[in-house]
Amino acid sequence: MLAKGNRSKQVTEACQQFGGFYLGSIGGPAARLAQDCIKSQEVLEYPELGMEAVWKIEVEDFPAFIVVDDQGNDFFTDPSGTVTVPVTGLRVRSAQ
Repeated sequence: MLAKGNRSKQVTEACQQFGGFYLGSIGGPAARLAQDCIKSQEVLEYPELGMEAVWKIEVEDFPAFIVVDDQGNDFFTDPSGTVTVPVTGLRVRSAQ
C-alpha cells in the first residue's frame, strides 16, 4: 500500500495479520515524482471506485519509506522504533 499520512489501527493490524506493508512518500511533490517514476499501472479490483480502487502500480526509483511493516510496527506511533522490509524481492535503496 502506498499513500501519504498515517492510517488507522485496523490498517496496522491488517498489515500484521496478512503480511502487508504500507509505504509513505512525500506529500507535496508526489504527483511530479509519480509522473517520473511510474512505469505501469492497472486496476485489480473495484474499478467503479475510480482512484479509490485497488491498483497495481510498478514504479522505479520512487522515493518512499516503510510506515507500517508486516510485524505491525508503525512509524507514526513510534518514530524511534524499527520497521523491517517484509517481502523478498523488494529492492530498497537507502539514501546515503
